[in-house]
Amino acid sequence: MSKLSRFAAATSVAVLAAFSANTAMSADIFVVGGKPDDAFWSRVKKGAEDAGIVAEAQGGSVTWLGPQNYDNLGVDAAELIRQAIDQGADAIIGPNWVPEAMNPAFEAVVAAGIPLVIYNAGGIEAA
Repeated sequence: MSKLSRFAAATSVAVLAAFSANTAMSADIFVVGGKPDDAFWSRVKKGAEDAGIVAEAQGGSVTWLGPQNYDNLGVDAAELIRQAIDQGADAIIGPNWVPEAMNPAFEAVVAAGIPLVIYNAGGIEAA
């Protein structure tokens, strides 16, 4: 299994884990990732969409949010996280590409009582 396929599978597992944590109700899960037309991120998005099929069968949904470009990645990704909060997310899954720009948005997720899964972050120190 290629590294990319493993990452897409891991994304599906993260989405399903977030959904499983909320089985008492239908869950609306938001996944923040890269541009959907990016070769790497299109695979990750496919994993989220596959997990969305399971969520929809349970009355929930999975919504992919990605930036239009990578010019202002940290600020744009933080805004996508805030959009997920504003749209009533039951769980949020997102990368922490630029911690100084994104951590306040993650703190807002936690403060709102929304389950949070952070991926694609931390480098070797977090392994």
